[in-house]
Amino acid sequence: MNPSEPKINDTTTLENPRNWLNKRVNRIVRLPTITGAFFFFAKSGYDLVDYFYNGNLDSLNQFKNDINGGIGLTGFASSMYLKDRDPKLLDKDPLWKRAYKRLEEFVSYNPPPQPVRIPIPSRN
Repeated sequence: MNPSEPKINDTTTLENPRNWLNKRVNRIVRLPTITGAFFFFAKSGYDLVDYFYNGNLDSLNQFKNDINGGIGLTGFASSMYLKDRDPKLLDKDPLWKRAYKRLEEFVSYNPPPQPVRIPIPSRN
């Protein structure tokens, strides 16, 4: 068989329409989500300046809420991006589990025993 000839037995599988729709919706939703996160971070900066400039305690409480909202939306948008980019990445163990396994391996490692020299007192 000549390598330049096309193979007859090759089959192409179509992508599941549900996965295609999920990717499409995620792309559309991801931009407003990350924009909202940037809004929350900008608002938290304003609240922090207001707290230090005017001493307004309500601004400090609002700062805490805005930071939490910004972190949450950023995490949500980044998880959508990772899911679209590499779905198998989410199947891996989290970093803390992998680090714990490595620590267990390190702690349980017993090096081979080394010979110890025992001095023998001489009799003179």
